[in-house]
Amino acid sequence: MKLRKSEKIRIQEYVNGLIKGASLYTDCPYDCLGDDYWFMWDEQVDINVCQDDDGEWQCAAYPVVDGETDGTQWISIKLRGN
Repeated sequence: MKLRKSEKIRIQEYVNGLIKGASLYTDCPYDCLGDDYWFMWDEQVDINVCQDDDGEWQCAAYPVVDGETDGTQWISIKLRGN
């Protein structure tokens, strides 16, 4: 799976905003997003946001093949400030 650098940046900024927005709603964004939050980026990419064992937010993009998320390949997207 490949994503353009500009697309990675857009996903990174969106997810950082999602986490920031959740943190404004509650003291713990984890309460809003849960331990494994998924959303559709577009028809070809799904995004997973979760916290690792150290409590750091992680983000990964997965390809969508025939309408299903392909969990065998992904691209990690570094989140700034998290």
